[in-house]
Amino acid sequence: MASTKRNKIKSDLQKIMSQKNLTSALYEAQIEQYMAYYDQQQSLNDVIGNTDNQKIKMECMKEMRQIDKSMLGILKWMGIDPTKQPQEKEESYDL
Repeated sequence: MASTKRNKIKSDLQKIMSQKNLTSALYEAQIEQYMAYYDQQQSLNDVIGNTDNQKIKMECMKEMRQIDKSMLGILKWMGIDPTKQPQEKEESYDL
């Protein structure tokens, strides 16, 4: 499932760049860097979920904050504001 989400994110970024007519190798490289950061986040999440060592968890969370900043920087550089992107409708369930 994770690779499906990853593929969708990459596809969405490529679609947005295509709509903006920003299809040069420079933009493609930024998308690849964004996805590399995404992969790092997933690895850090795995470490956090699989360790009881609080020091390691704190270091991973610190690293994740830095990665988040870098990812947001890439989006901003590409002219994408995630807060203004249309959100997919969430399904609601009555319990």
